[in-house]
Amino acid sequence: MEFTLACTYEKMLPDEMCDRIINAAEQGKQGVDMKSTVKEATEKATNELGKILKAQGKGEEGKLLQEGLNKDYRNVLKWDLPRCKETEDIYQQVIHFMNLANKDKWNYDIAGVETLQVLRYPTGGHYEWHMDAGTDHDEVYQRKLSMTAYVNSPDTDYEGGELLINTGHIDLEVSGMKKGGACFFTSFCLHKVKPVTKGVRWVLVAWFRGPPLR
Repeated sequence: MEFTLACTYEKMLPDEMCDRIINAAEQGKQGVDMKSTVKEATEKATNELGKILKAQGKGEEGKLLQEGLNKDYRNVLKWDLPRCKETEDIYQQVIHFMNLANKDKWNYDIAGVETLQVLRYPTGGHYEWHMDAGTDHDEVYQRKLSMTAYVNSPDTDYEGGELLINTGHIDLEVSGMKKGGACFFTSFCLHKVKPVTKGVRWVLVAWFRGPPLR
């Protein structure tokens, strides 16, 4: 499956590596609860995202964001996966596939990858429309590419939790993914995760940075 703003790989991570990623999270310190409401987002980010949604015909969602209503924005636990001897092979695998995707689709100047994160979406877990770019004040490097890798099976371990990517015209659903598969997409496009309706969704996420686009 390929389209302008993203590309997918059916098998990026071996099953053993996927299981190791989940185990590292489960055996590590307690995950950070990312459940929050729109009210907790910064006023600037909320207004900017609301305007984008309104311009794309998502008026109701944009209105909710701009008014700052008490609406669940995301419900997910996260763990950092620091780069070290035990995780270097995971980082190398992710970076290798990012380079393949970048060469094939974008040819961006990428300087490095942020610390990988493991996310756990419980039943009911979700993440509303958002962008990964422009989330901090780093004036040297900006997020250019994002990645979601599936470390458990959408077929047998959970239902729902589909990734949607907005192209500016339509919402594309990243479907048919298997355990070990990965989706790379531009960090400045809107995307969301639909609610998990059954089971638990585990993913590995990454952001790749480089000099600002010119």
